[in-house]
Amino acid sequence: MAHNIQPGWLTRLKKEGGTKGLHTIGSSALGVGVGLLGLPILTIGLFMGALHNAFGWTRAEIAGASACINIGTILAAPVAGRLCDKIGVRPVALVSLCFLAVGFACLAEMNGKLMIYYLIWLLLAAGGVGTSGIVWTRAIGTYYRTNRGLALGLALTGTAFAASSRRSQRLFSIVGLSMLVGRILIGRMLDKLDPLIVATVALAIPSAGCMVLLAASPSIATFAVAATLFGFSAGAEVDILPFMVARYFGLQSYGAIYGTLLVFFAAGSGTGGILTGHIRDVSGTYHPAQVGGIVVFFAWNCAGWFYGFALLEP
Repeated sequence: MAHNIQPGWLTRLKKEGGTKGLHTIGSSALGVGVGLLGLPILTIGLFMGALHNAFGWTRAEIAGASACINIGTILAAPVAGRLCDKIGVRPVALVSLCFLAVGFACLAEMNGKLMIYYLIWLLLAAGGVGTSGIVWTRAIGTYYRTNRGLALGLALTGTAFAASSRRSQRLFSIVGLSMLVGRILIGRMLDKLDPLIVATVALAIPSAGCMVLLAASPSIATFAVAATLFGFSAGAEVDILPFMVARYFGLQSYGAIYGTLLVFFAAGSGTGGILTGHIRDVSGTYHPAQVGGIVVFFAWNCAGWFYGFALLEP
């Protein structure tokens, strides 16, 4: 009787991956939430006021930690991926979690030297990259194939919960909740539909968010709609990458391939933020960056769609 009252998705996941598979999804969600993709990135903004008051740093200088995280990820992700393939995900995850803990302790004890602040973040990211999707998504892949998209979506909800927990920032919570919905829904669609079409549509959604910001007058409602669209797409992209790697390359060299692709992910993330900020400083508005985003999203997704069907699908 207890089995009959379980949700259908839970029954499917338990049937394919067993109890260990379900435990892996839960532990992966926790690991993602407190790992490099979750806790460090989502908490930088919370300490800007305190760091500015304590050390006199500007907000731009404090936000430079994000660039250090991206650089550390770029340097260490391929190495962490190969180690996952050779020695397994558990030792890589344990060592990386220790690096995160030590890194946070060092941040708490640092002095007012900005370069020390940047160095700690760089080393924290490089050592803690094993707590990113490289580890958790590979663990999911060993248990699930038929329902892999759904399992990945649930496992990667950790960052969405972390983002939505920031209740004091109404828009950040919206992003977190839409990320949560996006990861689960897109994950399930990847299992059911052609993943190339799902990826093309999901990653074109930010264009709609840019259009909303350009077409509508500034208001809380406008920003809420845009934040929902951006959050949904941000939830999708982290599902799509591991799903595609496992689908087309398998798990034998999964860590090495995923780690290499994560380099481009981090490089794009860091470059995009810096370029957008520069456009704002030069022009006095974000409108040129939003127009550029619309063009790039549509052009890049169309190119990716045609490329995928030409080379990946028979």
